[in-house]
Amino acid sequence: MGTVNIKTKSEQLEEAKERKIKELSRKCQEVIIYDFVASNGNGYRLTVEDQLNMQGQKNDLDDDTDITSVDWMTIDDVDTTHTRDEWLAVYKEAFQHKNDSIWHNKAKRDDVNACTTIDEVDAVTW
Repeated sequence: MGTVNIKTKSEQLEEAKERKIKELSRKCQEVIIYDFVASNGNGYRLTVEDQLNMQGQKNDLDDDTDITSVDWMTIDDVDTTHTRDEWLAVYKEAFQHKNDSIWHNKAKRDDVNACTTIDEVDAVTW
């Protein structure tokens, strides 16, 4: 006859916390990638590849002050021409969005880790 694996309330709470933290991390990635809207009103996707492309474009602008405009694709696949300053603003706002999202996720993980019941864990939302 097999043994029955009965988990303690503490073990159950820790598992609930782990699940919630994974859920919050997935939501954070989703927000970073799909929820960025710049002050110009355009949404931009921010996958890791997109972020690398942005960094490369920023490097080009830093290296060549003669570049006066940048074509960039919005999240809706619309090719948009930006002035140099407009694109640099989008770049700065994009990385601020990412940073804000990461710190929001950290705060939510801290909330989860402070929970003492599964109901409290379940109540934590993005």
